[in-house]
Amino acid sequence: MSTHTAPDLSPARVLDPSGRPFGWRSMASAWLFSDRIRAALHVPGRATWPFEALLPASPLGIPNLLRSAALRNLAHLESRPGDLDRLPPLETSLAAKAPLRLFRLLTRKSHWQLERLVSDPFQFGRARTEPLLPSPGVHRADPFFVRVGTEHWLLFEEQVPGDRGRLRAARATENGWEVRDGEILPLPHHLSWPCTVVLEGRMFLLPESGEAGEVSLWECEEFPDRWSKGPTLLGGGIWHDPCLIRHGDLWWLFVSRGGQDPRDHSAALEVFFSPDPLRIPFRPHALNPVSLSVAGSRPAGNLFLRDGALHRPAQDGRGGYGSAVLLQRIDLLTPTEYAVTTLGRLDPPRGAHGLHTLNALADGGWVVDALR
Repeated sequence: MSTHTAPDLSPARVLDPSGRPFGWRSMASAWLFSDRIRAALHVPGRATWPFEALLPASPLGIPNLLRSAALRNLAHLESRPGDLDRLPPLETSLAAKAPLRLFRLLTRKSHWQLERLVSDPFQFGRARTEPLLPSPGVHRADPFFVRVGTEHWLLFEEQVPGDRGRLRAARATENGWEVRDGEILPLPHHLSWPCTVVLEGRMFLLPESGEAGEVSLWECEEFPDRWSKGPTLLGGGIWHDPCLIRHGDLWWLFVSRGGQDPRDHSAALEVFFSPDPLRIPFRPHALNPVSLSVAGSRPAGNLFLRDGALHRPAQDGRGGYGSAVLLQRIDLLTPTEYAVTTLGRLDPPRGAHGLHTLNALADGGWVVDALR
């Protein structure tokens, strides 16, 4: 397992948006009246570096989470030569209030469920869905479609409360989706995000394995049960929800970096590129991290083409983890340039209070997960 050594925070001061030290008063104000932690690092002789973090369900978790986010962002600040001439923009707030914080505390027994989107994902606002794989009392999330020969499959994360996340597979039949017994990649740590990619005619699994400190490809030997470990694309960090896509002459890896506190995630997007993912190491984008906002940093599904443009589903963490999905159009993507336009927000369907994955199905439909 790769390790990640956190930098010393002593040279930096953590400030709130008004420029005061981020103390208990700032923490209490953020938890009660905001939808996220917003702060900034100030190091003498360097530009001020703004950053964000998700708010924990309990205010007692804020100090450790804030320190984790500050250390994670200090590493970015220290890696930049000279003063910063460009900072990733931070999205505007949804102005959450105290009732939302209390609501989050009271909904811990909710579960992610797989559902079919029956509305157009570009029809922004409240999503319209129908049940796909009901599983009361069990989390099912991160659905990814894959075609194997003439068969259609869904890969997804399943988690029984108190257990780690495991990857499962369901096959389409005349009567609906049939869940296959057993997990598809039995590793000793938490797994989620069973994204697949085809390279040189071979299928690979690209799961989230943040606890292992790496992003690795797993080659399919016999679908869906047998996979052998392929190249490790990234190491030395805590990586969430990797997406790999070929665009132009390069392969692009989009991934969200987390911090040492497991609640410190979803607020940083990094991009890497390689001409050959199986043989040539990935290089970091010149502007990493390309996003520092809880609104749009963490991936929410595979990138896809529509009307000739590359689009990216992204998680909106304003209001809490997995609140909704943003759709972004990537306007510029080169090793030194990155620009996106956020087209709109897909909100949870009626009766749900979370939505954080969107992926295409073979018939032109879409699959999502909803927190109910």
